[in-house]
Amino acid sequence: SGGPRKDISQMVGGDIAIDDKFNIVGQTGSEDSARNTWIHEYLHTRQTEYPELGERIEWFTEGSADYYMMLFSLHQDRLTYEKFQLNLGNGGSDGVQKFMTDTLSKQDTYDGADTAYEKGRRVLAALDAKIRNATDGKKTLLDVHARMTKRNDSGLSYEEFKGIVETVSGRSFDTW
Repeated sequence: SGGPRKDISQMVGGDIAIDDKFNIVGQTGSEDSARNTWIHEYLHTRQTEYPELGERIEWFTEGSADYYMMLFSLHQDRLTYEKFQLNLGNGGSDGVQKFMTDTLSKQDTYDGADTAYEKGRRVLAALDAKIRNATDGKKTLLDVHARMTKRNDSGLSYEEFKGIVETVSGRSFDTW
């Protein structure tokens, strides 16, 4: 009869949501699914200490939650490496082509609501690999997260994000 659960499936597109009484509603994906919404939503609880993200970097919140959702599922043997690669667009997925004209830092170029999630996770997976390669595996995207959460100011611009990546990796990825 109405209440917080009314039309909740429409609000979340059939995945999962938490209403105002912390009731969990929705689907979470199968054991062999890249879409483990529990992990994705849990990661959002860990992102609460981020500074406010500037307009050009807002995609980072959803992109990183999606990337780590898949990476953690892989490390927990809930996702095969082949499915991990496929969902990053490295296995012939149509998703790579779908977002080719979308620029993450320019929301007005998005061809749909999934750009921040899908292209964001692909970009962050590639960035994580670049950081690992540049530091001989000593640093990762998690080090970027750590520096982001240690900031005490009220915002983080795209340029500041790039600076954090450069500090962590010891190199610039401007040409990338």
